[in-house]
Amino acid sequence: GRGIGEAIALGLAKEGAAVALAARTAAEIDGVATKIRALGRKAIAVPTDVSSEADVKRLAERATKEFGKVDILLNNAGIHGPIASVLDMDMKEFQRTINVNLKSVVLCSRAVLAQMIARKKGKIISISSLHGHRGSPYLSAYSVTKAGIIAFTQSLSREVARYNINVHVICPHGVTTNMSKEIMVQASAAAGITP
Repeated sequence: GRGIGEAIALGLAKEGAAVALAARTAAEIDGVATKIRALGRKAIAVPTDVSSEADVKRLAERATKEFGKVDILLNNAGIHGPIASVLDMDMKEFQRTINVNLKSVVLCSRAVLAQMIARKKGKIISISSLHGHRGSPYLSAYSVTKAGIIAFTQSLSREVARYNINVHVICPHGVTTNMSKEIMVQASAAAGITP
């Protein structure tokens, strides 16, 4: 609906893809769907909680019904989670971060794998972060989930390579989004630094 996800959705549409957009906020994905349709491409907006197995199953079924198949899955959902020291971190928010950032990648991948295996073709691309490689102070929840995405991608790619399914992870750094700005401000505050 915004940031990296919106840019990827528009980029795929410009290359000819029909796009199924998912996010909890319907207004954001409706807006991106309108932009994609203005490019002459098909788009559907499906409000989805990607940490819910039932919601993800419904999303995959709707995309398959609308477009006939899912060729590419792009996992991009993410929240920064609690920005605090490990001692001060809210554990409910830690779990929520795992659910949104990491569990969603597993659920969405599972939702499309059977059809990709049957066709012996498909691509699964997940967005991680440089934080998944090196961890960052006061961002342990975010860093853990991003590292988990990298490990999950490595495991899954080995499982499904024989079916001609490519599984990749992208680890951007320094992309200016509303979320990255919020992380900088809150992490600085947690460290006692005035940005």
